[in-house]
Parts: sequence; C-alpha cells; structure tokens
Amino acid sequence: MELKISDELIIKTIKGHLESVVPDILDQRLSQELQTKKVYNIKEACQLLNMSFNTLKKFLLEGKINHTMTGSKPGFTEANLIEFVRSGAWSRISLSEFNKNKSNL
Repeated sequence: MELKISDELIIKTIKGHLESVVPDILDQRLSQELQTKKVYNIKEACQLLNMSFNTLKKFLLEGKINHTMTGSKPGFTEANLIEFVRSGAWSRISLSEFNKNKSNL
C-alpha cells in the first residue's frame, strides 16, 4: 500500500504532536509517582537490603541498582529496591525478607 502525500502529512503532524505531548505526560506521571511513593535514603535502603553502606555504594557505582537523585544524594523507591532483589545481584536477601525488613523500618 502506497502512502499518499496527504497521509504522509497527517503522519508527520501526529508524530510532531506526540513528540511534544508525550514527554509532558511522562513528566506528570513520574512526578505523581514520586509524590505518592516513599523514597528511601541510602541508610534506609541499606537496612532494607541487609547490606553495608559501602556495598550499596559499590552497586550504585557499578550501575546494578536503579535510583533517583534527590538533591545531590541517591534515593530509592520501593520499585527500585524490589527490582534489585529480583535481579539476584545481591543473593543474601529474598523478597520475603525485604518485605519483613520494610515492616520493621
């Protein structure tokens, strides 16, 4: 099927509109997610994961754990920590232990 010139113009217009609208929607969703979810500091993340500060710092530098910068310090959402536990990079904790630590925090 060949595209007509008018179809191409419509597609370009839609793409241009999406490129300007989608980032705004994503920014709004991200800010809403961060406002509704707790962001753990590095000390709390260490307690939740049963690891030392230096070990967590090592994983951060290696890029093995996702984080969100809060000011100049890393912050961790529950989703970041759960993803890290599921990845198996730190085998000394299971998801059930993580949840138990979370309830004790």
